[in-house]
Amino acid sequence: MKTVSYDRYGDRDVMRMTDAEVPSPKSGELRVKVHAASVNPVDGKVRRGELKLIAGGHFPKRPGLDFAGVVDALGDGVSSFKLGDRVYGSAKSMSEGAMSELAVVNASAIAKSPAKLDDVTAAAVPVVAIAALQTLRDTAKVKKGDRVLVNGCTGGVGIFALQLAKRFGAQVTGVCGTDGVSLARELGADDLIDYRKEPLAARSERYHVILELSGKLPFDQAHALLDEHGIYVDFSPSPASLIGNTIANPFRSHKHVFAMTAGKTTDLEALAKMLDDGELRPPPVRELPFDRFSEAFELAERGGIIGKVVVRVA
Repeated sequence: MKTVSYDRYGDRDVMRMTDAEVPSPKSGELRVKVHAASVNPVDGKVRRGELKLIAGGHFPKRPGLDFAGVVDALGDGVSSFKLGDRVYGSAKSMSEGAMSELAVVNASAIAKSPAKLDDVTAAAVPVVAIAALQTLRDTAKVKKGDRVLVNGCTGGVGIFALQLAKRFGAQVTGVCGTDGVSLARELGADDLIDYRKEPLAARSERYHVILELSGKLPFDQAHALLDEHGIYVDFSPSPASLIGNTIANPFRSHKHVFAMTAGKTTDLEALAKMLDDGELRPPPVRELPFDRFSEAFELAERGGIIGKVVVRVA
């Protein structure tokens, strides 16, 4: 089978399309014929060696954290799926990604694909939608009336965070560039900040939750925008930040917390239903073919993309 992999840390040029043995699923796993896999910021962080403590130092590694495709083989104990099911979900790990013709995944981290989405669009959903849902519900515990600022509201996570925060009853302010304002308004933002025209620091409002998705608003600046017991959610923490802020949080009113999420069948099922019912809109997608995978990563890592970049594998 064809797969994208790399055997050392580095920039995009370390990735190669190679031939690999067909993997076999173990107990609790299944094998998917991958139709599409999306590119996420963490793919680049792993490849550059920024997450060695989590991803480990063994090679080769495969990128591609989420995917859509068809069940190709079942491991022992898997009864909730059958051969030929259209599924979407999360890859097995950060180093065993789905940018491959076939991928073995944990049955607990996938669900049947939204019926109304094609595979390319479905592949753009799992990681970012799960991150938005679990962060708002479990980490920030957003409730009706909370004021939520989504900094980077037209990226993959931001598009779902904006919509889901509204579903939870929050008053949502979205921050994006000029070219994203129209989409953010359509998705239901109560207020919008075009960062190219208005600095965040000029705002007098205070927020209960700030979702920092842009990588441009550090906590030492964001805390001035938080209310007395506000929560700043960091989606791109460094290991030092994880340790330092976990220690400091008990001694301050403003909390610096981290988005720690994982693929889960029940959450993916709930998201699929909302997408099929029209209660959520999927992100816009930039699609590239498998043989242009490097270009897909370049496009995604350049930043400023509205929505997601997806590689059509099959």
